[in-house]
Amino acid sequence: RQHNLDIKVGRIFNTYGPRMMFNDGRVLSNFMLQALLGQDITVHGDGKQTRSFMYVSDLVAGLMKRMEVQSDDWKPVNLGNPDERTIKNAAQMVKKMTDSKSTVAHIPMSQVPEREGDPKQRCADISRAKSLLGWEPTVTFEVGLQSSIDDFKERLKNKPRMLVFTPAYLPEKGPAEKKAQQVMRQLSGYEFDVITTKIGSTKADEDDGTIHIHRIGKGNRFDKVFYPIRAALLARKLHKMHGHRVAWAIMASHGALAAIIFSWMKRHMPVVLSVYEGKISEDKLKRGKLLSPLYKLIFRRSHRWQVIGNMSQQQQAWLEEERHVQVVQDDADLAMLTKRTRELFQEAEILSSRM
Repeated sequence: RQHNLDIKVGRIFNTYGPRMMFNDGRVLSNFMLQALLGQDITVHGDGKQTRSFMYVSDLVAGLMKRMEVQSDDWKPVNLGNPDERTIKNAAQMVKKMTDSKSTVAHIPMSQVPEREGDPKQRCADISRAKSLLGWEPTVTFEVGLQSSIDDFKERLKNKPRMLVFTPAYLPEKGPAEKKAQQVMRQLSGYEFDVITTKIGSTKADEDDGTIHIHRIGKGNRFDKVFYPIRAALLARKLHKMHGHRVAWAIMASHGALAAIIFSWMKRHMPVVLSVYEGKISEDKLKRGKLLSPLYKLIFRRSHRWQVIGNMSQQQQAWLEEERHVQVVQDDADLAMLTKRTRELFQEAEILSSRM
């Protein structure tokens, strides 16, 4: 009214359909991915909490109706599907329609404290949409779910791939590389190309499930020195074959420099940086001051980054609130570390589509 603008507001409820990201963390994409990969279909709590799911074509039709209908009524219009069902029912339907051997596994809410505040019931009231727009969803849950499952099956033939830069890896690895390997094994919705240095008589290329290891160098002490350039060049070659979405650097050192050089080459490749610090000691702080220019370059060129370490609440609050850095305490279990890392990958994938 103040600026004489034509405002039309649609309040969008849970939406699903083809082309959802495999690892976006939403309930239906989680269920479908787990079922198709033969993993446990994980339901938080007893599964009696309810949700309603709207197919994407219904959402598009509702938004178009909202834009087309001329009305002085600018109040929000709910766009959703009133077909309310329990999360347990949704999991069972996914299992049945994928013909999966997976088990529906219930995780106690005490193990997922971030979910304890979730509403027990969520269902869209679309009475205003019916009266004002003459709109209501037409795609049944069964039809929409089958279309989404078919899309997931087809795209799983070519999972999204990540480039991983880490000078040290198998068979010699420290705490950082060990945790990175554990996280990659948990994120089965991705394929990973790990670029590392050669050690002794190890094979140049090796597969470990969804982890593809590429070793460069001659197995001597100079390999790390030349790693950033060699790794970036190999990454460019691999990217031409696989079309990677994100570059992931392990530690703020040679691996991060390689990722940054490669990102500069491609112009549109987001860099996720994971720094595994363990306990933040005075020696580490002094070393950080000495390497400050290098660290500043790495942190400035990284699009998303996380720190895994033992730190005080004050340190964690400063990093998260002032520096927008994701912090994971070093004693966090693997499930939490995987979840937080996946969140960064999701953000980076979305950023990649916009760069």
